[in-house]
Amino acid sequence: MNRKALRIGTCSWNFSSWVGLVYSQKRRTAADYLAEYAEQFRTAEIDSWFYAIPSRASVLEYKSAVPADFRFTCKVPQEITLTHLRKKSSSEPLQPNPGFLSLERFESFLEAIEPLLPQMDAVMLEFEYLNKQKMSGVTEFNRLIRDFLGRAPAGIPYAIETRNKQYLTHSYFETLL
Repeated sequence: MNRKALRIGTCSWNFSSWVGLVYSQKRRTAADYLAEYAEQFRTAEIDSWFYAIPSRASVLEYKSAVPADFRFTCKVPQEITLTHLRKKSSSEPLQPNPGFLSLERFESFLEAIEPLLPQMDAVMLEFEYLNKQKMSGVTEFNRLIRDFLGRAPAGIPYAIETRNKQYLTHSYFETLL
């Protein structure tokens, strides 16, 4: 029987509350936790990059904290995947995000994470729930994703996370193929 290797991991790992469960002691940095995490798990999702493009120093810290066969999935920064800027108050009107699906910002992100790309199982574009104020529907979403992925660098494993269950249509899946 031909079996594929099963990798077990978590979405993030930087939790001091895991001391005693996963970690032997409280650590100073996320990379310090990652080194001990990698002794028990073979993969992890880097969700903290959703909030900002990481520094090259952080990327190199993560790389040096794990063995060469350790695998990652990472989230693309929200400045690239949010259609609108986050509101500071509920009375504030929605403002379009000028960086939404910006190839230039995405390439800056890929440049920053380049040392980890050989260990990357997926670079994930996480989209918030897209109501009618943010996106007209699955047809528009499919067009934007198709255009973006058509311009994005080849050879990188991409993943799409949508929060809209009504988007899970035949045309959506065709777009992803």
